Amino acid sequence: MTFVARVLPDNLLFFIEPGETILDAALRQGFDFSYGCQQGSCGTCAAKLLEGKVSYPDIEPIGLEEDEAAANFILLCSAVPESDIVLQHAGVTSPWSSTIKKLSYRVAEMNMLSSTIVQLLLEPPTDTAIHFHAGQYVELHTPDGEHRPYSIANAPLGGKHIELHVRHVVENPFSTNLLNTIAEKQEVQLEGPFGRCTFRSGLSYPLIFLAGGTGFSHSKALIEQAIQLSPKVPMHLFWGAKTPADLYMNELPLRWQQELPSFQYTPTISRSDGTYDWQGHTTSLPKLITEFYPNLNGTLVYASGPPTLVLDALNHFEQHGLRREFLCSDAFDYLGEQT
Repeated sequence: MTFVARVLPDNLLFFIEPGETILDAALRQGFDFSYGCQQGSCGTCAAKLLEGKVSYPDIEPIGLEEDEAAANFILLCSAVPESDIVLQHAGVTSPWSSTIKKLSYRVAEMNMLSSTIVQLLLEPPTDTAIHFHAGQYVELHTPDGEHRPYSIANAPLGGKHIELHVRHVVENPFSTNLLNTIAEKQEVQLEGPFGRCTFRSGLSYPLIFLAGGTGFSHSKALIEQAIQLSPKVPMHLFWGAKTPADLYMNELPLRWQQELPSFQYTPTISRSDGTYDWQGHTTSLPKLITEFYPNLNGTLVYASGPPTLVLDALNHFEQHGLRREFLCSDAFDYLGEQT
């Protein structure tokens, strides 16, 4: 059974396989704890165990002082969990750690992907850039001080550019102001990166991507990274939109599906009133996913879209075997919690 480790005070989360030490699991997934000998002798990797149970099957924790052991400290290099655990350990570096910057990016391309979706391809200043991880987002700022979050739609592969998908309707004053500013100045101010829902390296769980509307931009970046780093891991993208036209990059996941044996793509639309030539699915995203996967235990789900959709999906998926910790979404950042 896979165990979940949660690290306070930063509420970091990673997974530990049976028989694996806490430190090995953390390092495999890109978390950096302080450590030294890795033989249980130096005590550098000591952390306080707040909840859960561990054992030392291979290495005696001789690096622990008596008072530390009495206070429930453990050595991460040799402790193997026997349950889910909660640790107290400050100063852990997470795999999504990056310096937050506020920079003006040049608009290299501005393309209409549909009647409402604008693709922005942005280039950084020559001397610096926002260094991001697949799955993170940036804040776009307008001259009057307003700002909104947008998922970065590309993985950081082969350059420093940033791709964004901006939904624009005339009733939206922010997007109108933003696009007018871009048209006039050919630049846009970005701040970031933000977000914990990044691609998890070092894991082999089958991946399910739930994308609602422009939530596809987040899924796209993660899938690009997965194709680069873990191309044999099973991946299944479920993309939901109102109409077929709102599947604004439909040809891209269709191409992934054709080229990659490990990748599947299933779109669905919510407005099936007979006015569209659509022979595909019309089921809601959460229900559609569980039609394909009645038991979600052992899968990792990346969910992107409106917070209400993500919460509905979580509630539905928990009834089909998914543990809450195995659903990753930026929506929890917006709702003031993290999973």
